[in-house]
Amino acid sequence: MVAEFSIVKFVLRSLHQRLLDAFSQKAMDVSIPAWYNEPTKPIRSNLTFVYIHGFNSGFVPESDKIVTLSKLGRVVGVNYDSFATYEEIIRSLMWQLYRFGHEDDLVFVGTSLGAFYAAELGRRLDRPSIIINPCTQPYTMLGFALHIPMENFVTGEINSFTMESKSSYHRRDISPQNDYLYKPLLLVDADDELIDSTKTFRDLSDFPKVAFSGGCHRFSHMEESLEPIQRYLSFHNA
Repeated sequence: MVAEFSIVKFVLRSLHQRLLDAFSQKAMDVSIPAWYNEPTKPIRSNLTFVYIHGFNSGFVPESDKIVTLSKLGRVVGVNYDSFATYEEIIRSLMWQLYRFGHEDDLVFVGTSLGAFYAAELGRRLDRPSIIINPCTQPYTMLGFALHIPMENFVTGEINSFTMESKSSYHRRDISPQNDYLYKPLLLVDADDELIDSTKTFRDLSDFPKVAFSGGCHRFSHMEESLEPIQRYLSFHNA
């Protein structure tokens, strides 16, 4: 009985991995439009990558993602209260941007909820953005945090997400219907344990995008993402 169970478990695991590999390969195939096949030109040396952290987190300059992204240029971080309302967070982020120079030199990069705000700032300021394992629909996706005290392990603060903050995201999504001058570059890990990467890929099907097999919500493929990021920015002469 144990042997039979082990065989079934092995078969199911193998099938699961084959499906993930097929999904990733399909994603990669779909995500190689004309911009990816263009000769790569050096990106501007004066670009500043503005990194926006995810829900209930903070900017950590020594994190592996930041260190790796720094290979492409200057990386700065912003912090925000992710338990605040959409309007309060946007005001805070816009105010912080003035420290980083001219807005025409900025590229926004974010993970999870930070990816949502990276896309929002890119849309508002007509700048490119890179969205990693994005929280595409905060109104729905942040419902899990409602009225639950949560500790931020970067800042040590304890907060809870209110209905006022949740409601402020109503009808605010990352969507192909939004008026982007530069559609965000979508990067996902197929094994994201918090956000359905398959649904994200389907919902944002006409975005430039790359999927990686395996990984996790924190994102495990920043090194492999450097070339797609460079090609995306080079294609747009950003």
